Amino acid sequence: SSGINAEYGDLINNNSRISFVAMSLYSKLRSLARGTMKRNLIYFLIPLLAFLLVKHTTSTLLPPPANLSTIPHTLHLTTNLVDTTSSDTTDRVLGAESLVLHRGLVVTGTLDGYLVGLDPDSLHVQWRVECPGQQHKCRVLGLRSDGVSLYGVDVGNGRVFRYSEGVFEWLVDRDTPGMENITPGFMNDLVLYRDVIFITDSYKLLEDGRTMLQRFYSQKAEGMVLKYNVTTGIVSVLKDNVVLPNGIELHRSNKSLLVAEGSMFRIIEIDINTGETLGVFSQSGTLGAVDNIRASKTGYWIGVSTGRSNTRHFSDAFSWSPTLRSILTSHPITAPILASLTRKLAEEPRVYHVTQQGDIDHVVFGGEVCSVPVLSEVLEVGEWVFVGSPFGRGVVRFRSELMYSVP
Repeated sequence: SSGINAEYGDLINNNSRISFVAMSLYSKLRSLARGTMKRNLIYFLIPLLAFLLVKHTTSTLLPPPANLSTIPHTLHLTTNLVDTTSSDTTDRVLGAESLVLHRGLVVTGTLDGYLVGLDPDSLHVQWRVECPGQQHKCRVLGLRSDGVSLYGVDVGNGRVFRYSEGVFEWLVDRDTPGMENITPGFMNDLVLYRDVIFITDSYKLLEDGRTMLQRFYSQKAEGMVLKYNVTTGIVSVLKDNVVLPNGIELHRSNKSLLVAEGSMFRIIEIDINTGETLGVFSQSGTLGAVDNIRASKTGYWIGVSTGRSNTRHFSDAFSWSPTLRSILTSHPITAPILASLTRKLAEEPRVYHVTQQGDIDHVVFGGEVCSVPVLSEVLEVGEWVFVGSPFGRGVVRFRSELMYSVP
């Protein structure tokens, strides 16, 4: 009996071991099967997601970057070629944004909310007045002059003002007739023509939490050009669905407007009456994201916010799917990397000049005189060209004849 029990016990133990091994093997095979299913599912979903991203977004292939070797004149600014504001003046002109000639002075808006008038000969501050804020601090963009008054955008509060004899008058704000169905989010630049002010709005007011960088990379047509009639006091939309419109200038024909589509690296021409797109004005591609456009004696000066020349810009990547690029710019891990990359790409501050036909004929690099990566503000006055940066200190000028004397 004891022998039988012992033998039976060994059999039970053996069967238990076999069952355990079998169950373990089954469990592993089941896990592998599940893992394979997961992998197969992942392998299926990735191309499906890529397909959907491509299918449901519009391709935004950029114009090819300009080849510097084909541009007739290139100038690198050095300390002996430029004049700059004195140390006292420089400290009082922080973040020069937009430059305009007004009553014999070069006027600019500053980062700390002031309008500043500079003597074009000495670059000394002649007057300085604070722009009154509202809900937020005033930040002046897009200055223009009609010879009597200054006109500008207060981007901090979404308003357009007229300034004369120490008095600010608010022409366009949320309560202006015609604004009932218009939701501007980032009024940027303006230009005057007769009794009309044309205003670029970089993107409509969308409460989705996206930053300017994310909007830049998404390249979505969510901006517009507004039209304000000074006589009637009514605002209307001249052109809708523009990609991050920034700088604006009146074409020499007075029949069209030049509008910078910043993240598309181009300048488009639109009809001044209908807003119809007449074509791409900058025929040669651009040297960066266009910020500022100002007429010169022979063509137009272009200020650049981020450089793009013989090497590709990050905006060229994933051009088949701006949605994917937008996702990358919003991710907490990839967004800081892309922001750093953007700053690195902007380390070649420059302005450039185009002919009346839109071809690039001159490039001026900030060189050793610029301590900031952006050189986006430019103005030609007589024999001088003035340049500034919304992030730097002071204003720099050089003689326009230098463009033609350097091969």
